[in-house]
Amino acid sequence: MSSTESTDAPAIYEKIGQVAYFRINRPSRSNSLNGGALDVLDHALADAAADDEIKVLQFEGLGKGFCAGYDLAPTGAINIKTQTVPEDWLRLTRNNARWESIYSFPKPTIAKVHGFALAGGFELAMSCDFVIAAEDTRIGHPPLRSLGVPPFLVFPQVLGHRATREMLLTGNSVSGRDAYERGWITRAVPADNLEEANDQVLASLCAMPLINLKLIKASLLKADLMNGNRAVRAMGPEFDAIAHRADSAEIFWNTVDEKGLTTALRERDAPFVEWSYGDKQV
Repeated sequence: MSSTESTDAPAIYEKIGQVAYFRINRPSRSNSLNGGALDVLDHALADAAADDEIKVLQFEGLGKGFCAGYDLAPTGAINIKTQTVPEDWLRLTRNNARWESIYSFPKPTIAKVHGFALAGGFELAMSCDFVIAAEDTRIGHPPLRSLGVPPFLVFPQVLGHRATREMLLTGNSVSGRDAYERGWITRAVPADNLEEANDQVLASLCAMPLINLKLIKASLLKADLMNGNRAVRAMGPEFDAIAHRADSAEIFWNTVDEKGLTTALRERDAPFVEWSYGDKQV
């Protein structure tokens, strides 16, 4: 399936040989995640884990980008204006369990990233074992400028101490090449070479015995648990649910209602100066 092929389904799950593919299929909505896409994701995680013919689960987006996060439109996956704090906290906790299922998946996972991986899309990519990205991909979490705290706190362990503070306290993003130089992702290649680079990783993983893959992954996850990282990843929902009631969040949602999502995002991001390595604008 090509990166531009589309059907009516918000996401597509299929198995080809030893690889299972989850493809977000909402290019007109920047591959933002809605309820339908998340339902397909839940099925993909359960099915690929149970299928002994499958060695790798790959995540990708159709169209111009990987994933822009959760659908923030009034009819999208997130609409917190009518939710209480406990209701919001419960929703965020359920979402965290989904990302944790990716992070703790019993087999290798790959995010093949192009265009953009933002907000929840960035969380999804960072939850995978491998991230193969185009050099010009935009990677970051800009919603933190108005909408709170990352609900899935995977960043301290995958980005590092200083980089986590830089990204989360500014909402700034970096390119795929800069993400590679910072050690956040596995590989960054020219966009035209993304398919080839990704296939090379897939070939190596598929050449491994399944039992070896599962035992290595289990040992890494046990070490992760003993280090307390899983508890850290679970800390975000309570802070995010509180932050969703802050004045900044109310201003953002009111602007969405009055002017539309595109204008609200543009006004939110206007005061920020983004940077990357070598003083190059992202």
